[in-house]
Amino acid sequence: QKRRRMEVTLMTVEQSTEIGEGNVVTTTTTTTTTTTSDGDSVMVVVDELVLAVRWQQRDLEIRTTQTSTVGDVKSMLAALTGVLPTKQKLLGLSKGRLPADTTSLAQLGIKPGIKVTLIGTPEESFVKTQINMDDMPVVMDDLDMDYNSSLAAVHVCHEKLAATIKATEIHLIGSPRDGKKLLVLDIDHTIMDFASGAIPVHEMKRPGLDEFLEAVYPYYDIAIWSHTSWRWLETKLTEMGMLTNSKYSILFVLDQTTMFPVETTIINRKGKRHTHHVKPLELIWSKFARYYNRRNTIHVDDLAHNFALNAQNGLKIVPFKIATNRRDTALYGLRKYLVHIGANCD
Repeated sequence: QKRRRMEVTLMTVEQSTEIGEGNVVTTTTTTTTTTTSDGDSVMVVVDELVLAVRWQQRDLEIRTTQTSTVGDVKSMLAALTGVLPTKQKLLGLSKGRLPADTTSLAQLGIKPGIKVTLIGTPEESFVKTQINMDDMPVVMDDLDMDYNSSLAAVHVCHEKLAATIKATEIHLIGSPRDGKKLLVLDIDHTIMDFASGAIPVHEMKRPGLDEFLEAVYPYYDIAIWSHTSWRWLETKLTEMGMLTNSKYSILFVLDQTTMFPVETTIINRKGKRHTHHVKPLELIWSKFARYYNRRNTIHVDDLAHNFALNAQNGLKIVPFKIATNRRDTALYGLRKYLVHIGANCD
């Protein structure tokens, strides 16, 4: 008598829902299991795993298996996004440190409902830039001056602002939270000192930085705005663990392309009007009017002229330089001040 062969295919679909900015994002993980029964022998094979990935406000879906590695997932995402595997950062696959590319999804214990976020810029975006980053210093050495910025042509500033708002799309890493204020932080000489390139990245942090970010996060959504390139920013923020910290989250990151130069009435040594770049908070307010405005936004920077267009929202901090001030305590006082405002002021 012939032994009967039976194959049963089961597909399980589990969903998790996340409230995003003005919409609902559903993350779905599908696992297909094939059970083969041949007499007394039973074999279970996990065939397919569907991962939903969030990237630059887009929802992507890739089909893979538990035996696939992180590197395999990155290769598939590269084909969809144009972000090279070596430039990708996948958040949500594991807790703590980012997994190695050789790690399999099975080793990570991927479960239904997992939320994966891809951070990375398409390679073509680097090619289009007009700036050769290899010829630039790691840190932009801006000239800071103690003055109340007097803009020479206000109408020109408004035109540049309108053009910048129209041309800019802010890519969210997280989701804005209702009822939270917005804290915009500069990086170099504000929360780090990257000029000291000969030491490990974690030693470049301003004393008390992690404790500062953890303390203010319950009251503020946190954004980073730096006068450097996104390519450099992404690398440094990842090396410092600021994009994967479990106790706070960075909402979005803005780079030098979202700044524009303004001319002042101040005459420089060459007899010409002094110009400098600004970080216009109106750019953020126009994109997220439901959440942020001039009444609930604070911009902390070591260069006062960066918030020349929004002086009422600016808070200048003493520049942090490791070579001259290793015992800096500025963030400890700032932490108490921001927590007090966050908890008691509307």
